[in-house]
Amino acid sequence: MKRIVFTALLICCGLHSHAQKMRVQEEETIRRSLSFAQNTDRLLILKNISGSIEIEGYEGNTVEMEARQVLKGRDQAALEHAKEEVRLITRVEGDIILIYPEDPDVKAELKGRRFHYHVNRHDPDYHSHYDFRLRVPRNVSLQASTVNDGEVRVKNVEGKNIQLHNVNGSIKADKVSGLTEAHTVNGEIEVSYTQKPTQDAEFHTINGDINVICPENLSADVRFKSMNGDLYTNYPEVQTKPGIEQTSAEKGNKKMYRLNQSTLLQINNGGPLLDFNVLNGNVYVKKY
Repeated sequence: MKRIVFTALLICCGLHSHAQKMRVQEEETIRRSLSFAQNTDRLLILKNISGSIEIEGYEGNTVEMEARQVLKGRDQAALEHAKEEVRLITRVEGDIILIYPEDPDVKAELKGRRFHYHVNRHDPDYHSHYDFRLRVPRNVSLQASTVNDGEVRVKNVEGKNIQLHNVNGSIKADKVSGLTEAHTVNGEIEVSYTQKPTQDAEFHTINGDINVICPENLSADVRFKSMNGDLYTNYPEVQTKPGIEQTSAEKGNKKMYRLNQSTLLQINNGGPLLDFNVLNGNVYVKKY
């Protein structure tokens, strides 16, 4: 555990030192309206490296994007270099819309419905940062991710498949359905479903709590794994799967499960698998 904390501190110090070297900056707001070329199975893919993501569903058919772009350089020459090389790409590929920052060190490739996006930079003379705010059709599927300096927030989206990823920040999804992945490393995960999940879903973090709120009629299997944390729920009908031992205690109107390894539980009659994996944090599965 000490090694994990020490490594995280070194990374934070390195990022702070890098930011200190950027002496000049320029900011711009980019607005674009995007339309899907096909409407068969609409998917929005948004890849970010530094900055936040906010996505809200609405009743329209276009993707309305607003991006705050901040370019920073060691000096004015480096800033001008950034302005020449950095671009915010928006692409329409049939029923897929892609949004991502591009520079000479980015490798981006769309294969089917999977987007491979890789950045390999080592102490560059400039740094780019984007804060995204989008309005999207309510029933669109999403793949959205960032790495540093921001949260991933989604609201009122009921797509077929929603995958949200972060590294140094939280994930918050409010009034959604179809969410199948919420992964981060340093941050909390908060999800509220508008209807009970009908497909498997994964919720993973290293440092932070996981809160998932579902309708009262939830029926699901729950896999829970934590080194330093507990599982709490206020669903009354909870049992372990056959052949798995449990230790539980009442705490108010909630039942607490103390588990030392990956354990499979059943809420009501069981169903799709909700997979929770956290190292330092608790998991809360609650009904509203």
